[in-house]
Parts: sequence; structure tokens; C-alpha cells
Amino acid sequence: MPRVGNQSSNQGGSTRRSPIFHLIVPLLLVTLLAACGGGGDSDVQEDRRFATDPEPAPTEVPATVTPLPTPTAPAPTEPAVSASPEASPVPLRSTVSNVFALIDGAVVVADSAGGDSRVLAESTDERTFELITPLPDGTGVGVIARKGTEATWELLLFSIDGKARSVRTDLAGILGSGKVGLNGGLAASWSPDGRRLAVVFPDGGGVVVHLDGTTQLLLTRGQAPAPLDVAWSPDGEAIAFTSRDLDDQSPYLAIGGARILPLDPVRIAGTGGQRPIHRITWSPDGEHLLVIQGAAGQPDGIGGDLIEIDRRTLVARFAVGGSRFGPGARVVVAEAAPDGQSWAIVTAAPGPSGGLEATVWKTAADFTGITRLDLGENPPVAGVIWTEGGLTVELHRAGDLVAATFDGDGRAITPATPEASPMPAEASPIAPPIVETATPVESSED
Repeated sequence: MPRVGNQSSNQGGSTRRSPIFHLIVPLLLVTLLAACGGGGDSDVQEDRRFATDPEPAPTEVPATVTPLPTPTAPAPTEPAVSASPEASPVPLRSTVSNVFALIDGAVVVADSAGGDSRVLAESTDERTFELITPLPDGTGVGVIARKGTEATWELLLFSIDGKARSVRTDLAGILGSGKVGLNGGLAASWSPDGRRLAVVFPDGGGVVVHLDGTTQLLLTRGQAPAPLDVAWSPDGEAIAFTSRDLDDQSPYLAIGGARILPLDPVRIAGTGGQRPIHRITWSPDGEHLLVIQGAAGQPDGIGGDLIEIDRRTLVARFAVGGSRFGPGARVVVAEAAPDGQSWAIVTAAPGPSGGLEATVWKTAADFTGITRLDLGENPPVAGVIWTEGGLTVELHRAGDLVAATFDGDGRAITPATPEASPMPAEASPIAPPIVETATPVESSED
């Protein structure tokens, strides 16, 4: 995921994210409690006003920008070979069986069907793991590492058995020098076929790196001065991203066709202003994308409400508010099931003991029929991912990764272990992680 972060993400799914996740951090604890202290009704009203805003005038979208390609057949002028493999129908059921996490600088993997987690690799003095993004089929994981003190980014690829190779040792090299202090983030998303990875950087810009180590320019630093997230569409035809504006630091959402790089992005009208826009998730059919829109003046790590964008019309609308899931609740992650019939939602809200409490919900595609998953009291949720068994929740306990999987009706297949156990520590049912020596990485220079 942490992004709840971006490290799993989804995976599968967001694979973004990244991927998926870094959920509850000290900043979120302090800021969200302050934001929710006033009740939450005003936030809902603000969101509903956004939902009913009149459609923007056509002049808000530059007339010189070509419309985003949709999943229709290629134009006659394009060669037949341009229909790439990732444009094939999206499978209706996940084939992913492995769950990955980045815990205390170590890449950890667990089977969604249960069993102990194990460490694939660990950060070193020379190489610090910053973000993981699992391959769409779950057979491996991409790891973006920071090398040295000059923030040189490297992409490593780890298989399930722990074997690794360096794909690219200087990811951002083609971007040149960037500006510092624009408050961007590191994010990545695989193409559906798992052969290319879109990466955006904290100091601006983005690239697409191929598994053979070659890179292409995805976004210039001017197009994305301070990126927050990036997501490849399920059909491989489009890439969406969020960034802060260079002039006033306000966030915005943009989208562009992925067949010709770099992107020629279109900003989505109605997603600017001072409210954070982040955490992009596509619907499985690629027709819509959802983003989390936070509250004005709040950091990006604070969740918010879901805004849906129609890919064909580029019109944004209010989808569902965090308050739908309880008083003071904010959405921090949304992941669609492969068949498009269900969504997994993670929310954070003030708990009865005064701290924050994460909750995982399963809902229908129209956000009705909401079911709360039984994870015990105040579970340490780190992300969600749809696996071959159903909906798997990632829990981080004492440096270990615990995978709890639920079927279509929300019944536990692999239940979560209660956080507080009356048993002595030496008899704890939570198996300690198997600490292994990090697999040496064969470095391949550019």
C-alpha cells in the first residue's frame, strides 16, 4: 500500500499504490483529530456543494488539447500493431496470491491464504527502500530505492524467491535538475501488462521505465512540478496524475493518452483550488477514475471524500463522502474489485479511546450495501488488496505483516489475529518475521 500508503496498491489495483500504503502516521493522528473536532456536518455540505457545481464552461479546457483516447478501436491511420497486449479484457477475478509490504525499510511478503510473512530484502547504508509497487499479477515487486545522499533513484525488481536485479540505476536522469521544496511525493504505477512502470518524483516530473532499463519521458517538471500520485488505466491507454501547481501550490488532477509519450495532459476542471487531490483509483473497465479530495488547509495524508471523473466527458462529480461511514470518518483508500461489482474502502475516524481508528468496508459499486469487516478493536490497517481468495487486508503488527482475507459476503477466510491477546508474549499466535540477509543486487550501470 503506506499509503494506508501507496505501496501495495493496490495495487494489484493501484499497484499504485504503492502499491499500497502508509496509513496512520503521527501527522495524520494530530491533524485529523483537529479537523474532525468540529462535528463534520460542514465538511459534508461543502462536499455536496462541490458535487452540484454547474458544469464548467468549455473554455476552461484548452481547445488545443486533443481529447483523451478511449477504449475504442484505433483510428484507421494507426498501424494494427498499436493495439498493445494490455488492452485485452480485464480478468473478472484476481489471480494475486501474495501480499507485499514495506516495513521499517524491509520488503516483506506474505501469502494471502495465511502463513508466516518473510523478509525479501532490507535497506542498507548505500540503498534505502522508499516505495514498493507489486507487479499486477503478484509474482514480484518493484522497489524504488534512494541511493546515497544525492537522492538518485533506482528501480529494483524482486521475485517471490528473493532474487533481485537492478532495472535502472538513475530513474530521473533524463529530467535534469529540479527545484526543491514544492512538497511533492514519490509514486509509481505499473502498466497492466507489468512491462512498464510510470514513476513521478517529489521534485517534479516523471518517467516510464521499461524492464530492460530504458526510460522515456512521461512528464516534464513544468507539467507536474510537485506530483502526488500517478495511475495507469486498466486498458493501458491513459495515465492520470495529480500534482501541485507551480504558481500557488494548489493541487489538480490531469489525464493524458499513454500511446505517445511524453503525455499531453488535460487538467480536469473542478479539481483545483485548495482542497488536496490525491490517491487515484481506476474502475476496472477504465471508464471512470476516483480520487480522494481532502479538506482545505489539511495535509495530503489526511483522507477525505471520493470524487468520480468520467473518462469520456472529463466531468467530476461527488461520489461518496467519508461521513457515510460514520461521524468524523474520512476515506483514505478505495480499491475496486476486478469484476467492478464491489469496492474496498478504508476510513479513519476518531476512536472511543481518543485516538484514530481505521475501519475497512466492502461496498457495492454504487456505494450501497456497506459491510464492515470484522478486524477486532482498533486494527493496525496498512492497506487492502483484492486477491484470488477475496478481499485481503494488510495489517502491520510489531514489524510483521499479517494478511486477513474475506470472502464476497465479508466472512473471514483468513481471520485477523486480535491485537490484544491474553496469552503470554512467548505464546503469542503472531509468528515473528523470518529475518533473512538481503539478497545481493546485481547492479547494471546505465
